[in-house]
Amino acid sequence: MDLGSDQTSLHNPYYGGYYPVGLTLEESKKMIREDNTMFRQKIKDSLVRQVKAINTLVEKGMHFWDYGNSFLLEASRSGADVWDKSHEKFKFPSYFENVMDDIFGLGFGPFRWICTSADGQDLRKTDVIAEKVLKSSLESLPEELKSNYEDNLRWIK
Repeated sequence: MDLGSDQTSLHNPYYGGYYPVGLTLEESKKMIREDNTMFRQKIKDSLVRQVKAINTLVEKGMHFWDYGNSFLLEASRSGADVWDKSHEKFKFPSYFENVMDDIFGLGFGPFRWICTSADGQDLRKTDVIAEKVLKSSLESLPEELKSNYEDNLRWIK
């Protein structure tokens, strides 16, 4: 199975997060400054074009998901075909719901969060909080999810 996702930075598409097809980087930078309205339209046109290509590949068997970079949101704002039949949700899943599933559902996993204070005591405090949340969650989880949480508990300890 072929897999696909979009890795562009569409959190800020109109000021360097996404560059439209047909323009060089320098042309894009100039257009951002001198004709931002036209630049925005070119981005919208590019997003519609990109989604058409993605939809064609999906029809041929590719599995596509949104990486959480606002791709589907901005594509939808551009009029691209990203909605399901009900037009209530996107037809493509997000990375977290599709790839990571419940292992990161509560924000826990095989990683450690960053303590911006650089104080080891702060990290230990967050580990204690995480341990309490995971332990209390275990009581109400379906059997098939418990092993993920138990693994996370072992990791934190």
